[in-house]
Amino acid sequence: MPVTSSESDSSQRLPPDATSRPGRRVRWGIAITVCVALASAWFFADRQHSRRSTAFRLICKKAAVTDDWELLHQSASEWLEWDNDCDEATLFLAEALAQKNEHASAVQLLNSVSDDYHSIVQVLSYKADMLMADLRRPLDAATAWLAMLELEPNASVPRQRLIYVYAMTLQRQKMLALIMGSIKLNSEPQESYSYLLLANDLNFSDGLAVTTRWRSADKDNRILEIAQAVYAAKTSVDNSLPKFGTSTVMPGNRELLDLCLEKYPDSIEALALKIDEAIFAGKVDTVAKLLAQAPEAASQDNRFWRFRGWLLQTQGQLQPAEQAFRYSLELHPFAWRSRLLLADVLRKQTRPEEAEGESQLALLGKSLTNRILHSPNARDLDESLVTEMLEYIKRTGPQSVVGAFSRRLE
Repeated sequence: MPVTSSESDSSQRLPPDATSRPGRRVRWGIAITVCVALASAWFFADRQHSRRSTAFRLICKKAAVTDDWELLHQSASEWLEWDNDCDEATLFLAEALAQKNEHASAVQLLNSVSDDYHSIVQVLSYKADMLMADLRRPLDAATAWLAMLELEPNASVPRQRLIYVYAMTLQRQKMLALIMGSIKLNSEPQESYSYLLLANDLNFSDGLAVTTRWRSADKDNRILEIAQAVYAAKTSVDNSLPKFGTSTVMPGNRELLDLCLEKYPDSIEALALKIDEAIFAGKVDTVAKLLAQAPEAASQDNRFWRFRGWLLQTQGQLQPAEQAFRYSLELHPFAWRSRLLLADVLRKQTRPEEAEGESQLALLGKSLTNRILHSPNARDLDESLVTEMLEYIKRTGPQSVVGAFSRRLE
């Protein structure tokens, strides 16, 4: 019987994959063999790497424990040369360099530690300590402390050290912002409240010596140069710090301050000191000239609103002067000088009761400021002083500060 075309095609048709199945088996077999070989090689290499890392680690740990810094330096260097991405080797080598007083090299090494290293916070702390204590670069240390706070926002130690550096270098706005931010996080250092009250009176008996030492390691730093000039101008021969407006003015070396104003005519700290002196001397024209020189940033500095208020008051503009003093207190409610001048303006406007209230608060603030300044440090305050500080803050400060200070004392 004749076979049709369709039947012929059907008889010749092979089962699916009949011809391809053996080839696939061969390819899969090769692939599996290659994978096994690669996995074995990787496992062997990883095991070898782990063994050698362990050997280096043991040698470095022993060298560190026995204070054998030469051996630690040699072993960590070899480890890092063999595995140049190893953070642990980097830390061992940095430790060896630090112990050999090669702090700059140690810090440079620590800068290369990976951001995702499991102990990066400790690395930043170690780096900051070297920058501050050994290399005398507090502003670089501040950068490391800020990086720590990015990782651990509630950490109190970097906050404490930042507040000190900001205060010593007269970076008032940064100091105040850090303190208020710390209060919101309930992680403010104990001395925060002292610095809040002292924000307009940041006088350190060793300020000139400290800033001079810091400048020796960072001569071209504007912040340190200005702080040094201000301390030099405020420090008398016997190293006491005169308080303009409250005692006899005993000017120190004024050359640095004048040079700073020439070099940095927009320097808020240099301008503020010069204006304070001019106000004490009653030089109205000098105050007006220096105020006109103030930068835009001065609009957020309570002292410059006090200066404006004083100038307006001397011109007989009592209502605008009152507004200036009140805005100064809005920016910084603990500013007793602004409150004292406000009391005087209120008195001249025949508002005796308001004037008396502001005057009493101002005198309390002035007394507290002087007592804090004469304390051993910003932390060690006697109980009666702390109690009066709380009372003053309750009568002047924002509720957030009142609540935080009360919690701290409890």
